[in-house]
Amino acid sequence: MGDFIIATVVFRERITVAGMNFSGEMHHLLVRMEDAWVHVRSEANPSTVYSFPLYVIACVVWEPES
Repeated sequence: MGDFIIATVVFRERITVAGMNFSGEMHHLLVRMEDAWVHVRSEANPSTVYSFPLYVIACVVWEPES
């Protein structure tokens, strides 16, 4: 999988995966988009990646690099 960049992701609905809740507007996520999927890397465990189909995502906004 390629490079992840920092982004804000807006979820259309609440999703719980392995005890992690993803909902509403979430800032500073490590994100990679591929085909019809958005991949979010866990900050706590970088080897863990959560994948979401685009239909559960309302918006992805790439954040400027510092």
